[in-house]
Amino acid sequence: MFKRDLGDGLKLTLLEKRHATTLFAAIDQNRESIGAWLAFPMHTKQVSDTEAFIE
Repeated sequence: MFKRDLGDGLKLTLLEKRHATTLFAAIDQNRESIGAWLAFPMHTKQVSDTEAFIE
C-alpha cells in the first residue's frame, strides 16, 4: 500500500475497500457542502456505492 507522511499529522494513502465505511460517513455528513461543488454525492447513497468507486 502506498502511504506518504505529509507532516503535521497528515498522511496520504491510496483508498482501499476497508476505507469505504469511513469515507461514506464523511460524504453522508457533508453531502450538501460537497454537492455544491461535485456531482457524486447525490449518487452515493450507500456504502456499496463507495466500495464500487474504490474498486
